[in-house]
Amino acid sequence: FEHIVTEASDSFLWRLDDYPWERNVWNFHPEYEIHLLRKSSGVALVGDHIGEFGPGYLAIVGGGLPHDWVTAVQPGELIEGRDIVLQF
Repeated sequence: FEHIVTEASDSFLWRLDDYPWERNVWNFHPEYEIHLLRKSSGVALVGDHIGEFGPGYLAIVGGGLPHDWVTAVQPGELIEGRDIVLQF
């Protein structure tokens, strides 16, 4: 379970995520999410769907639906700004 923290006055949260990142794991939360993968390719795991993703991959994830996007990286490799995430 991922706990999403927003201010009481905010209706959504957005962020730019690097990869790997400690919160880039198989997770779920009650919020809906629009997820744009900007860089890299790999395996998309969304609910019972397993498929490939690449740059420009866009997903809308329903509340409570487990999801993760996995990219094979070398030890110490960092993909800066891989994902744009909007949660509401």
